[in-house]
Amino acid sequence: MRRFLASIRTLSLGLAWLILASPASADVGLTRQEAIAYGLAHNPDLATAESQFHAAEGAVTAAGAWSNPSVNVNVGGVNPSNPSQFFSALTVSQNFDMFGQLHLRRDMARQDKIVAEQALALTRWNYTSTLNQAYDRVLSSRQGLVLSDDNVAWMQKLLDIATERFKLGDGLGVDVIRARVALDMARQDQLVAQNDLANAKARLNTVMGRDVTVTYEPTEPFDPKLAQLPSYESLLELALGHRPEVTQAQAALTKEQLNHHVIEANKDLGGAQWQYGAGTWGGQLGGPTWGRVAAQGDTTNYGVLGGILGFTSNVPMWYRSQGELAQSEANQRALTEALRSQKNQIQAQVDDAYRQVVVAENEIRLYQQSLLPDAKRLVDQTLIRYRHGDASGQDVLQVQKAYRDAEGAYNQAYHAYNDALATLEVAAATDITSLRGTRP
Repeated sequence: MRRFLASIRTLSLGLAWLILASPASADVGLTRQEAIAYGLAHNPDLATAESQFHAAEGAVTAAGAWSNPSVNVNVGGVNPSNPSQFFSALTVSQNFDMFGQLHLRRDMARQDKIVAEQALALTRWNYTSTLNQAYDRVLSSRQGLVLSDDNVAWMQKLLDIATERFKLGDGLGVDVIRARVALDMARQDQLVAQNDLANAKARLNTVMGRDVTVTYEPTEPFDPKLAQLPSYESLLELALGHRPEVTQAQAALTKEQLNHHVIEANKDLGGAQWQYGAGTWGGQLGGPTWGRVAAQGDTTNYGVLGGILGFTSNVPMWYRSQGELAQSEANQRALTEALRSQKNQIQAQVDDAYRQVVVAENEIRLYQQSLLPDAKRLVDQTLIRYRHGDASGQDVLQVQKAYRDAEGAYNQAYHAYNDALATLEVAAATDITSLRGTRP
């Protein structure tokens, strides 16, 4: 029964491997720059942030303009000295902001524009980082499949050697069985690697917002080279000076300071409204309009044109301004502390991201300089000893597994390094992607 189940398992794995390994349609080549450009042009979050930025631009124009004038036309009112005449008046009113309030409101709107602009920049940074990580994930998954393919080929070679030695009477049958099981396990790992690569490509499609029915193959090779990393001090200075969150917090504080000036300007005298109008007595009730009578020269039914000049202003009372000033001052203190807290958080983020990059660099060097070469030499030596009967098949499988694990860990370390670089780019608000692969 156990042999039967084992045979069924081996057959199932073989069929699955053949299905997934069957040739498919060619993937569309895609460079990293093409992926980023396409994503930036089609990402809905970026489109929303851009629309909000343009809305803030329009708000600046509206805030810097006077309010529209109002026109009133009044007809009515009988002349006491001549009941046959009525009064007609045309009045134009215009609000005027005093004490520089118009400029203050425009400056406040400009701070809102800065906030929207930095929100757009932040969305762009975060999206670019996510897309870089998705692109790098495809590269590392593809390399994982290459390692799995190599492992399958190596296990097949080991099975051939074990079978040959067994036929010549120099090997044991158990070595053949172990090699066959190891080959099946390698093919199972190959299935997992193929699935990981398919998921990574689907993730890249999703992030880019492209057609999910078409898969895209990154044209960038898997080349584990390190970036020429700037110093921690320079990255921290860039972050504190260019992070969108800092600019947004500073803009919010500046806006509240301007609001304080507006309240101060309204404390003693509010906004003013000037009015100018013209009116006349004329016309006959139930008869022709005063315009027609005047045109006929009938001055007995036409009055002299008169002017109206008025001024209206709000009167600050009930200590409302004092309360608004106190509220604004409290808001300024809160925003100042929020700005300081934001800078502390950014410093912690840069510190953590930089440390992760350095740790990943050291791990990659360790694999490149000693672990991988040593493990490969041990595999080659053990295989030679096995050919001469000085080592068992179990010895070969153990050293090969150690080498296989080291290769997989190296691949994961490089993937973690790329993730750390993308995180550091966002933390420092600078482009490190262009520096990738500049140092062996």
